[in-house]
Amino acid sequence: MIRLRFSLFSKIMLWFFLNLLLLGVVGLFVFNLNLRFAPGSRFLGESANRMEALARLITEETRNGDRARRDEALKKYSAAYNVEFFIFDNAGKQLGGRELPLPAEIASELTRSGGPPANMPVPGMPGARGMGGPPRPPFFFRHTSSPSLYWSGSPIFVFDGPGDNAQRAVLVVASDSISGHGLFFDPTPWLIIAGVI
Repeated sequence: MIRLRFSLFSKIMLWFFLNLLLLGVVGLFVFNLNLRFAPGSRFLGESANRMEALARLITEETRNGDRARRDEALKKYSAAYNVEFFIFDNAGKQLGGRELPLPAEIASELTRSGGPPANMPVPGMPGARGMGGPPRPPFFFRHTSSPSLYWSGSPIFVFDGPGDNAQRAVLVVASDSISGHGLFFDPTPWLIIAGVI
């Protein structure tokens, strides 16, 4: 029977890499849980601001349009960001984007958030201050297993034709990547931290 003999340095390095492997396994386990982060989470960083900016752009772009105009705009932004954009009201009714059965977890988020606050000014209307700035409107980030996607939501206003009759809704984004291909958050700082560790 051959007995392998390791130097003290080899043993230290072996335990070091086993610890790194353990950290990696734990990290993968955490990321594959049903993730749910609050708007101010450091994990999300500036993603809330990016989502609010996109919601503002889409609101303005579809202001004088109908469902077909919303679908066209969402398709354009989906292609540009390599994710899928949808619009739902707080009851889970789809108002824009490719027809998609909404997972129960995301439908419950829409019900919980209730869309933009009732006193939130509509961009372009008298007294409007835009969609950004404190207090931050409802926002969520979640992972679903069936389908396996990462979801984010931000308030948006929907217009069913010319005029200022706005309906409160939620801009929902679905991605197969936890970072939303850079839309949800920038993974670079996390990679740097992992490298330092």
